Amino acid sequence: MLSKNYYAKNLHNSFSTKNYLFFLLILISISAFSQKKINTVTKSFVETNSYLHELQIEKFFLHTNKTVYMPGEKVWFKAYIVNDADNKPSLTTTNLHINVYDANKKIVSNHLFLVKDGTTHGDIMLDKELAAGNYFIELTTQWNQNFKNNNSITKIYVVSNLEDVSHRFENENNQDFQIEFFPESNLFLENIENSIAFTAQNSSTPITISGNIIDDKTGIIVAKINSNYFGMGKFELYNRPNRSYTAFVNYNGLQKEFPLPQTNSKGIIVKKDEEQADAKSIDLILKTNEATIKSEAGDYVFAVLHRNGRQNVIVPIKLKKRYINYSFNILKENLFDGVNTISLFNNQNEPISEFSFYHSNEKQLHLNITKIAEEQDSLTLNFDLKNKLSKANLSISILPSVTKMHHNQSNINSAFLLAPYLEDAHKNLPELISSSKSEENMNLLLMTNAKKNSLSYKKKAAYQKDYVVLAENGMSINGNVSANVSDLNGYKVMLSSLENELLLIDTIGNSNKFSFDNLFLKKPTKYKLALLDHNGAIVKTGFKLSSELISYDTPDVLNKNIEAINSKNENSRMVMDYGSLPLLEDVTLLDEITLTVHQKMQNKLTDLGLPPDILRSEFSDVYPVNENLMALTVYDFLDRLPGLTLVGDPYIGFQIYTTRGKASITGNSTATIFIDDIRMNDSEPLTSRSIDDFIAVTVNPSGAGAGIYGQGGVISFYTKTGKYGGNLARVNKDIISSETDLGFDTANKYENNLMQFSDIISRKFYGTIDWIPNFEVTPTTSNHLKFNTNGYKNFKVIVNGMNENGEFVYKEIDFKRDEN
Repeated sequence: MLSKNYYAKNLHNSFSTKNYLFFLLILISISAFSQKKINTVTKSFVETNSYLHELQIEKFFLHTNKTVYMPGEKVWFKAYIVNDADNKPSLTTTNLHINVYDANKKIVSNHLFLVKDGTTHGDIMLDKELAAGNYFIELTTQWNQNFKNNNSITKIYVVSNLEDVSHRFENENNQDFQIEFFPESNLFLENIENSIAFTAQNSSTPITISGNIIDDKTGIIVAKINSNYFGMGKFELYNRPNRSYTAFVNYNGLQKEFPLPQTNSKGIIVKKDEEQADAKSIDLILKTNEATIKSEAGDYVFAVLHRNGRQNVIVPIKLKKRYINYSFNILKENLFDGVNTISLFNNQNEPISEFSFYHSNEKQLHLNITKIAEEQDSLTLNFDLKNKLSKANLSISILPSVTKMHHNQSNINSAFLLAPYLEDAHKNLPELISSSKSEENMNLLLMTNAKKNSLSYKKKAAYQKDYVVLAENGMSINGNVSANVSDLNGYKVMLSSLENELLLIDTIGNSNKFSFDNLFLKKPTKYKLALLDHNGAIVKTGFKLSSELISYDTPDVLNKNIEAINSKNENSRMVMDYGSLPLLEDVTLLDEITLTVHQKMQNKLTDLGLPPDILRSEFSDVYPVNENLMALTVYDFLDRLPGLTLVGDPYIGFQIYTTRGKASITGNSTATIFIDDIRMNDSEPLTSRSIDDFIAVTVNPSGAGAGIYGQGGVISFYTKTGKYGGNLARVNKDIISSETDLGFDTANKYENNLMQFSDIISRKFYGTIDWIPNFEVTPTTSNHLKFNTNGYKNFKVIVNGMNENGEFVYKEIDFKRDEN
């Protein structure tokens, strides 16, 4: 009988100079073979394997302030990016591409955000004409293109502001339930006992069923099945040769039949020994049958513990006659936190079997949130982090407690510890991961829904071009110099950008090429290029620029099975509810107003030969250009005026800020420049220019009377000729200006959308309160957060966060104001 076990116990040895830990074999009742041979066999396996690697893979999680939006709203978000191997924040990721797709997987908008220490935050404006329906937000990077199906998808729902309905989710009620079976390692092997998991769903909703497994030949019941709350279950079945089996299942009084998968005559199953109780290690078992051993005896198989192909442990096992069971153990300290995968490779380095299981290193952050103070229009919470020494960075959404605008489809725990390793999205991940039997339920989920091929990266042959897609850090501006200079040796190219506070110089390379890399430019951005000779003087030239500023190419169509996300995450339909849908108010801009000009100011303008009506506000100040100031540049003149701040260089470019002006809608308080009542796009016409060209300058710090252009204040210049084009010759034309729509989106300060509600119920269901994307919590001390309650009495506080050690926290707590 081939029932004896063949054991492999772990020895603490390292292979070569790499960080591989091999668990070598000790034979029981069999003559031992040399460790030297094992090392030789394993070395050959590693060198020729094209699936295993030591690359760092990124994982992504998107925390949005809610999940249901209206056209014209902003999606406020915080993105977390961690390393797959250890869950620590990715310190190498800088360029995060965020793409929004509609229900047909077509691109709606794309954005680029700058990542620092594994996080970034910002907002995405939804178009006012956006149709109602599902939308999908993808997080990815250029580096991430090396790995299969590794992008992160978050679903939001957009409700049209033309609908006089609100929504809630209601399960479909029909009897079209389905059962699917998943043998361990995807093998239903003959002549051994098999573990078979199953799922039970009714219109994609998990259901509780009961039933029997019948041997089709004998009609005998060979197993009983029952599903749990999450619609999953598992049973054991000895698979006899040349047999087939059928499940007879009952659900709500209806019985249906489902055939079990076809059997396999040969193969090797990998599974975990559920009966082992070693606190420091886990036991794993290889199970096969007599037919397999007869054909494979003498060959090696390699059991590799990995995550997405990044290996931690390699175990070579030689198949022996008379042995169908093989066991080995792995120290828990060598396991990944979360999902681990054992892939079995044959002699030809082909994956032949796979098994995934969940292991928790208990690295969760313990965060207590308590209410400590109330005022008439505000509430203060304290965040207490007790069990760790490192600071944690949190994102916090505050909504009415009965909100219908948020459906918790994921959190930082489920997104990082489980979701990346599943074949399809799953509706109940947050609930499953926090359930009382969470590890048992997660292992069932992995049996039924683990990625069909967890080896997400495959090396290209050495002769193939682009061995790996390189990571993208910042942007590049490159091109060629087309100067009428025979020898540019020693010449340099200068790049400047006032709004990005950049002044860089690059030497000219072969073929007159230049390149500025790793630039972190705002979107949109303006920059200038100049050619400098040996003495640093600007030389007249031309530049031929490359159009490729970033490497990543946004796909027009999402390469992801969103049908799975739809069906698993939204097993519901839209229904009527109370109240009416709130409508977004248009942003109200300051209308142009006419104010009486002070007589004193009118007289001053008349003396200068300027009409008094050029002043747009009674708060404007007039500054004549006197003879003793004519030697100054415009920059120097403005620098002397009260209420103005200048940033930049007088000869390259600068920006003007009014210290008393209002911030604009975008948060930019740059003053608007007019020359002879013609609005300028920037300060370039003033660069290197003498103030002697002008009669006077007026400063309107409030911007009143200038409409939408006045929100950062208004500076008006009046030339002596009265014609703007008359003195353009003073502008340095040897400096080439350019701009690009590409660049990094900047984070804006949170704005609570203005909404109109027809009644109190609608306000409770659809209103929002606050969003705090960056809240740092220090351990063993008080961390207070005060927020405006906006008239609400009951609140839902949703918290996601992590620390530098890859430890996560998720909380969702309701608070209620005291009645008094």
